[in-house]
Amino acid sequence: MKALITPLLEMDGFNQISEAIRKQRTPIMASGVLSSQKCHLIHGLMEYHNRPALIITHNELRAKEILEDMQYFVKERAMIYPAKDIIFYSADVHSVDIMKQRFQVLEAVLMEKRPLIIATVEALLDRLVPKEIFRKYILSFSMGDQIRLDEMITKLVFLGYERTELVEGPGQFAARGGILDVYSITAENPVRIELWDDEIDSIRVMDPSSQRSIEKIDSTYVFPMGELVFEAEHIHKAAEQMQNEYEKISEHLYKKGLLEERERLEQYSKEIIEKLITQKSFHGMERFIQYFYEDTQTLIQYTEPTTMIFWDEPIRVGQKCENMMQEYDESIKNRIEKGYMLPSQAHMVFRYADILKSADSYDQILLSTLTQGTKDFNIRAIESFSVKSTDAYNQRIEFLEQQLCHFKQEKYRVLILAGSKTRGERLQRDLLQRNIE
Repeated sequence: MKALITPLLEMDGFNQISEAIRKQRTPIMASGVLSSQKCHLIHGLMEYHNRPALIITHNELRAKEILEDMQYFVKERAMIYPAKDIIFYSADVHSVDIMKQRFQVLEAVLMEKRPLIIATVEALLDRLVPKEIFRKYILSFSMGDQIRLDEMITKLVFLGYERTELVEGPGQFAARGGILDVYSITAENPVRIELWDDEIDSIRVMDPSSQRSIEKIDSTYVFPMGELVFEAEHIHKAAEQMQNEYEKISEHLYKKGLLEERERLEQYSKEIIEKLITQKSFHGMERFIQYFYEDTQTLIQYTEPTTMIFWDEPIRVGQKCENMMQEYDESIKNRIEKGYMLPSQAHMVFRYADILKSADSYDQILLSTLTQGTKDFNIRAIESFSVKSTDAYNQRIEFLEQQLCHFKQEKYRVLILAGSKTRGERLQRDLLQRNIE
């Protein structure tokens, strides 16, 4: 990858941005960069400063494009943090795949794997349990550890895991004799933990299809099945707050003669409070996080303090969030007025201003195709790049030949990237036949 980074080190714009990062004089804007060039610049800054990064963009399609480009540079370190649907949050049914993607990002961050995270601004609006509290609910298993199987079963149930006869999918566990099988939401395969009395005697990765061991490992850990983790006392606190809020709103609705809405809210509140007290864990609990924790955090606050934040077209990011929140506010207001939600649930997600505030202490680089100001950032400097997009040769070697001859005449250094080794060798052979070296 040095061949890709070295030319950047000779560019004034790159060096000025690097100096601003080194002296913590950001936000700084890099203008004139196109789609792929943005990823090249991000990779260069990550490698040069040896720091992790978070890329914030405006929609899922663009996030996937960035992922594809960044995987060329950093392989599996590039990860998308998918968004929940905030407009239909209360009715949203998240697939296991989306949960797994989100938790794999949290795992990479909390286990200090220094990932490159790509997220839409919508994904950052979710409220998360304070990082240090969430860490406490990650179960760790190592050879020689002492555990009580009955206590571990209770913990797994509390963390949202389902007890089954056989472990076949994420979120399941099985216990029999001195054996505990667990399929963590972040893992590719389940693990089998064998006990000798109360001591862990072996840990093996399992094949969920055959139920046979694949390999022996020294340690493993299991993540909760939900983003909202809590102690037993939090449940009673949350239920009490919901009950108090319901009673206050119920009286207000009664005085206004909104009896149908009052009845609907009563039914909704009783159902949620009963679920909290009896089930303690159920799907969709995250939408009540504000009743459990006063201080919640954004994904940004989960990342290392040295993380560099890259805003992909920041004006579009801000506009997208503004439009989305207008739609969200209208939707939530309508549900609250009709008694389908408690008023405090209007605050189940962060605002764009909260996202910007949580990013204040990080080095921020704004990537924009055009040079333009933005009201959301106090830009310290603008560095312009001159980037030209070349015409695709569409498998016609003569077009590529013309471009390469022009580049050589202008004394450019040229690096050609191919999709595979075979394709690269074929291209090299074709060019040599045309006396292009």
